[in-house]
Amino acid sequence: MPLGMMAGISYREIAFRLQSDDVVVFMTDGIIEAKDSSGQEYQETDRLQQVIAQFTTDTKAMAMVSALIDDAITFGADMTTEEEDDITVVVVKVL
Repeated sequence: MPLGMMAGISYREIAFRLQSDDVVVFMTDGIIEAKDSSGQEYQETDRLQQVIAQFTTDTKAMAMVSALIDDAITFGADMTTEEEDDITVVVVKVL
């Protein structure tokens, strides 16, 4: 459940240490649930991993955001029915 969507929802807290050059990517389900014309979801393919694997420590956060959004949109571009979902990506790079 997304944070703040409903009152009274409890969440499990997880702590982990980030180190220099770590990257954390947050995205909405509009990315992972994008579907192609056969109904396959983006998350069911290895495309997300392929896009992320191309990033280097020199890749700017905005370039990462654009690459992820562009690939998900391209994946779902041949849909014959129109579906609307939010597409949000936030990239946090640890310096």
